Amino acid sequence: FALQAPQAQVRGLIELHRATDAEYAAADPNTGVADQMVRIEDAFHHAIVAALGNQMIDLSYRRLSLMSRIIKINDHVLPGVARTSVAEHLAVLDAVLARDPDAAEAAMREHLTRAMTRNLG
Repeated sequence: FALQAPQAQVRGLIELHRATDAEYAAADPNTGVADQMVRIEDAFHHAIVAALGNQMIDLSYRRLSLMSRIIKINDHVLPGVARTSVAEHLAVLDAVLARDPDAAEAAMREHLTRAMTRNLG
């Protein structure tokens, strides 16, 4: 993804993330934004998974995503936590835009580790 993602797609994802971050910054800090977060999570993660071109990984991602929604892992996401995730996504996207696969991998690894900690405790 870091070497082959269309620049327009990456820029579009960056724009979506920045706009979403601005929404979260302006939101009441005690209001849940889980529904909005689903949109950005899907856009980001699906783009990366789809770029792999691996049906097994795509299917696994879709199943995990569906299961997390069913059990509502992210049922109540506050804007501050959502902004953390958006910032992590942006770190990955900035590395992709720079065509730096090592930085993109490191940023994605950090994001997945931190997301697991946030969601599972």
